[in-house]
Amino acid sequence: MEECIKAFAKCEEQGKSVEMVWFDNNVFFDGFAQFYDITCCAEVYHYPTQCTFSPKQWLDNLIRLNHQSFTASWNMLIDFSFLKSLKLYFLNGVIYEDASFGVMLFMSANRICFTPKKLHYYRVRPNSTTFQSVTSIAPYLLPFYNVFFKDIIAAKEYHGNSSRMRLFLQLLEFFNAFGDKEFAELAKKTFLPCLAQGSLKILNSAKDPLNLLPKLDLTKPYITASRLSLFVRLYFSYPKARSFLLFFKRAYEIQRIFERKIRRKIFKKYKQR
Repeated sequence: MEECIKAFAKCEEQGKSVEMVWFDNNVFFDGFAQFYDITCCAEVYHYPTQCTFSPKQWLDNLIRLNHQSFTASWNMLIDFSFLKSLKLYFLNGVIYEDASFGVMLFMSANRICFTPKKLHYYRVRPNSTTFQSVTSIAPYLLPFYNVFFKDIIAAKEYHGNSSRMRLFLQLLEFFNAFGDKEFAELAKKTFLPCLAQGSLKILNSAKDPLNLLPKLDLTKPYITASRLSLFVRLYFSYPKARSFLLFFKRAYEIQRIFERKIRRKIFKKYKQR
């Protein structure tokens, strides 16, 4: 906290008042071995020293580094009056929510200060709510778990894909309402394709309890045709045949769910011998 306040004061002295101080962090694995490489913000975004920048400079830097997403939520100290004026919010019941929150927050600022000092410890632990199993299911997943015949794999897949779709819709609405249209268009080209591509996987689900499929056409301007499966191309090319296509696709996905259940039961009985 003290380091962030000092950074705020230093920016003020230099005549570069900022709405937030973005800082770096350490990661440590508690209870199990490290299973991915740790990178810090200074390395990922090429900010080796403390600096201030505008939202446009931030976006230009992301484009230069070929980043198609940006996440930020807990590793910063924000001027509360500024944050309150924005009326930003996290979507309930989604994962990756910081992917939209960080973008909207940074685009709404006048200036941002980054310090490479590692002021936060990010703990990764095996009993986190992000780790799901058949016997341990987070409350926000239970509705999907029940809808998808109590299959945790199908529930998690739909939850992840529907989260991408909901974040896509949230960002699209934000960009369309943003005052600087040129800046917003550049942001659309940068951030929406990745979310749009991920949203298409909703078509692989046996059901759509959130009824997001009617909005899937909004992703079309941001997807790469060469990366589409045959089923997705048929879905977009023949709107009148969508019900027919979905009927057979969902029947196939339901079959896969019950095949998994049968395999689990056989494996469980085999282990008990």
